[in-house]
Amino acid sequence: MVALSPLRAFGAAISLAVVIPIIVSTKLSPDGSCLLNTSGNTCLFIEITAGFSLFFSVLLAIAGVAAAQQQPPSPPALADEATSVSAFAVLWWTVAALTATIRGQEASNAGLPETSARTAVIALSWLLLAAFIATWAAATYDRIKESQRQAKLRRTTSQREADYLEAEKAMLKQAAAAVPSGVPPPSALVTVV
Repeated sequence: MVALSPLRAFGAAISLAVVIPIIVSTKLSPDGSCLLNTSGNTCLFIEITAGFSLFFSVLLAIAGVAAAQQQPPSPPALADEATSVSAFAVLWWTVAALTATIRGQEASNAGLPETSARTAVIALSWLLLAAFIATWAAATYDRIKESQRQAKLRRTTSQREADYLEAEKAMLKQAAAAVPSGVPPPSALVTVV
């Protein structure tokens, strides 16, 4: 089934979008201060980003399962949505992972505690980015395959129509050859009373 390929990547994105805020809230900002950076609130940014990722991943995973269960499966709409959301998530998580990496390095250099939790959040941010890249790639692949299938279907339908018209033309030629010359067609033989 075509619609299932992006769903695997969405499953990874859902898992990581749950784990990241848990680590951030329990280890890096338990008392309100953020140990992921020296100034600002990178923890809140990462938590909000993970929340949105979780929301859209669950939403698209549900839509994907529903589309895959239809007979016949209907992946084109899912592929369009998944491609758009995944492309946006790739851009967003690129910024989030870079921010976490740069700010986390500053926090480590400043000697803030919880280095392992900080490293975990940075690594998981990059993994979540990779999951969304995989989702985008799978959804784009689905869109390309669906476009090729539709084009083939159009060519097949056009060929079928051309074959039908050719057969009809040949049948009309045979019918015309069967009528002797000089005999009017049956519709011209109308009796007037």
